[in-house]
Amino acid sequence: MLIIETIDLRKLTTLPIKEFTNGFEVRWDNTLLVTRYQQKQTLVLTRYGQLIVLNQSLKKVLDRFSEVAGIHYYEMRCLYQMITERTLGYVAGNYALVPTCGRTNPAVVYFMNHYLDNYCFDEEADAVLATFKGKKREMIRVIIDTNMKTFRRMRRAAHDVGTIHLSSLENLCRHYGARKGDVTGMVRKSAGYNWRQHRQHHESMIFQIMAQTVAAAAMQAYGENFNANFYHVLFDRYHQSNCRNS
Repeated sequence: MLIIETIDLRKLTTLPIKEFTNGFEVRWDNTLLVTRYQQKQTLVLTRYGQLIVLNQSLKKVLDRFSEVAGIHYYEMRCLYQMITERTLGYVAGNYALVPTCGRTNPAVVYFMNHYLDNYCFDEEADAVLATFKGKKREMIRVIIDTNMKTFRRMRRAAHDVGTIHLSSLENLCRHYGARKGDVTGMVRKSAGYNWRQHRQHHESMIFQIMAQTVAAAAMQAYGENFNANFYHVLFDRYHQSNCRNS
């Protein structure tokens, strides 16, 4: 097992930065963690163990990530409320970008939980020592300025939200007659399916259900529906929710 030199996130200015760029997009499969570097810069640790700095704020990087990953802010907020956790992560089933503490904490680190191999509390550093699985099976150790209690709580919350996702998927498979584990058979080859098209259809369906529910409630409560401008505003808010950092 190859272990890359330990990266101490408490000492950002001393880290060996490979490059400063805008040409890197954070995704589930290419990133281990992100954190603030400067006010309008974000440090990224890639799966190759490289440290790069994006010339964008952490909020902007997370907003873009949530848009690409199809993570809706309102969905996350509802799911985290269900498990009584106020600090939100970005979760999609088995994938999770998890915060180490509250988002307003300048030391917050968002890490890919699905690449975390192990972790422990380093008494000498008075911080969490986390080991991640790199792209080439190497192990990458990182010192993170947080406490074990919070670290475990954030991981547990992300796990619980992911469990809700996977349970929903299993129920949908059962409801639509798809065999368990049969992913390729879920979509007809003649359908010209692609994930972007599915995402658009899914978002449109959810919005229509929401709009019709609101309309029915308005008629029952007030005897009349809201005007068209209300639904334009509602649609805009819903559309923005998949690229909003909590």
